[in-house]
Amino acid sequence: MKIQTRLTTLLAVLTLAGCAAPADPGAMAVRLTPAADAKRSSQGVRISVLGGRQTSQLGPSSIADEDFAAALGRSLLDAGVFRRLEQGEASGYGLRAVIVNLEQPWFALRTKVEMEVSYSLTDQVSGAEVWKQTIRSSYTTTPLDTLDGMARLRLANEGAARRNIAAALVALERVPLY
Repeated sequence: MKIQTRLTTLLAVLTLAGCAAPADPGAMAVRLTPAADAKRSSQGVRISVLGGRQTSQLGPSSIADEDFAAALGRSLLDAGVFRRLEQGEASGYGLRAVIVNLEQPWFALRTKVEMEVSYSLTDQVSGAEVWKQTIRSSYTTTPLDTLDGMARLRLANEGAARRNIAAALVALERVPLY
């Protein structure tokens, strides 16, 4: 009888904990209105992202390469940094983002996620690297955000990614683009 009670309790806890959900590109994107004097490129950009992980139903929420790329691309266009997103080999620029580290707690009431992304912007015509920077960011959620621990981790992932992308946009404002 004790075993059945324990199994029922464990099943209830696992059900309430929910399943892991991947980070949402829309929640990671930075919504900026470009300044009138913002430096804009008349070129397009091809984005590639490495180092992310797909979210597993049994593991913690994570950030997939394609989701981070979608959020980064949307943010670059919304901020007016580039005119369009390119696919494949294209003229203009190539932006490579490598998710070096995504540090997450397994369980915490205050869920702090730390993220490190190494960015490299290359002129596709000349092959010259015009900007390179590693950016660290973090974001913390609490039970006031949500009682669901898995959702809290997803929100912290999205917040850390959003802050990282925002810092990259600020850094790109200082890069002379054609």
